[in-house]
Amino acid sequence: MRFAKALLAAVAAVIVLGALVGSASASRLSLSSTTCRVTFAALTFEIREGFNAATCAVTLEGSFHARSIVKIPGRLIGYVNRAATGPCGAGTAATLLAETLPWHVRYESFAGTLPAMTAVRIGIVGLGMKIRGINGTICLTLTTEREPLRLRLAREATFGALVEAEAEGETHTWENCLFEPGRFIGRSGTVSVQGGTTRISLTLI
Repeated sequence: MRFAKALLAAVAAVIVLGALVGSASASRLSLSSTTCRVTFAALTFEIREGFNAATCAVTLEGSFHARSIVKIPGRLIGYVNRAATGPCGAGTAATLLAETLPWHVRYESFAGTLPAMTAVRIGIVGLGMKIRGINGTICLTLTTEREPLRLRLAREATFGALVEAEAEGETHTWENCLFEPGRFIGRSGTVSVQGGTTRISLTLI
């Protein structure tokens, strides 16, 4: 009897361990939609820590190549096809350069311990923007593979929905800003499918 119980316990442990290892080593992420919209009420591009800055509402819309994503850093997973700016802070302005579209969306990494991801990070490459900052200087910037706009998409635990976006990333400027370093700062962005408010869920497969 004791032998049978021990055997059952050992089998159960092996099954649980196998499930955990399978989850932890899964190589793909699954999305509930291939379209995406990220909206920031306030996205700031700041040059040299406050020397010049513009803060505007920004909306990015795009699509993923497929509903499954291979977890390979730098892998091209989709495009941003449309981008628009809204109201900006007093005395500032920003224009997202449509001629640079589409922008590449690349997978970067995830946060948390698998299978309980807390966020996924993506990079946006090719984004061109012209800003007129608080001191009136007009500058241009363009994100690259080495200096992308990085989005951190936070994931809630219960249903795996992407609930919030944060933006960051350092890049360089030119025209009147003489290659000064700049950075993106964005908090509390919303994430949804295009044309609606439905959240996108992200799971491990």
